[in-house]
Amino acid sequence: MPSERLIHKIALGITACGAISVLIGSTACRREVSAAELDHGSSVAAASGPVANAPASAQFDEGAFLLKLEPRAPYEVGKPGVVVLQLRAKEPHHINQEYPHKLKLKATEGLAFPQSVLGRDAMKIETMSAELPVPFTPSKSGVFSIGGDFAFSLCTSDRCLMEKRSLTVAINVP
Repeated sequence: MPSERLIHKIALGITACGAISVLIGSTACRREVSAAELDHGSSVAAASGPVANAPASAQFDEGAFLLKLEPRAPYEVGKPGVVVLQLRAKEPHHINQEYPHKLKLKATEGLAFPQSVLGRDAMKIETMSAELPVPFTPSKSGVFSIGGDFAFSLCTSDRCLMEKRSLTVAINVP
């Protein structure tokens, strides 16, 4: 059982953090959480771990966002192609303009990527949406999976969510 002195110190720290935030408009005391941690009956539920272990998918449609990886065919051997990662925030959320959004691509035999990591500098970010073109060049015909781990963040007026999802989409190169 925590001592009264420890509880008092914790309460003082929480109060000071809130007062500093109000006085200077700081968000330094704001805890960022994942959507998996949110319990709509309370402000923050107990941490249950990130959803990073969820299976890879071409689309995630969740309470705060819609995230998808879309092919943009046609594709040809030896010619540059692209798939597009699209992130759409759902009200009351918006895209965190300051977060270092990043897609770490998984190597795929038969496909050459100019970069294995694509960051916010390659993204078109707006308040409610973001797009990231993922360029590649196929070296042979076949069906390929393109994907990777995407780290991103969305915010409301009082909290930010830090998320990570594994995306994959199949493409056909005739």
